[in-house]
Amino acid sequence: MQKKPASPANMVSRTPRAPGSIPLEEAEEHLQLPHERDENAEMTDGKVRPKIKQAAKDLEKGLVDTDMRATPGLDAQQRERYVAGPGGKALKKDPSQ
Repeated sequence: MQKKPASPANMVSRTPRAPGSIPLEEAEEHLQLPHERDENAEMTDGKVRPKIKQAAKDLEKGLVDTDMRATPGLDAQQRERYVAGPGGKALKKDPSQ
């Protein structure tokens, strides 16, 4: 009997292994990669951290992040309307006004 070809989704194994090593059991074949384990919601205790909760409330109120570091947050466009840029660059006008 001829073996059925693998579906395109299963063509490449995500689990690295050395050439000539013994094939893994089916349960071990699809283990999560390190970054997938770190980002998985099941790896947390399920509680919302107070700082994250406060940040969400601040954004809902319309507060802006004024730290002006090199990496803008989610409110970068809003910040441009309310906080002067480097060297006192003029504030952008709100297009809705």
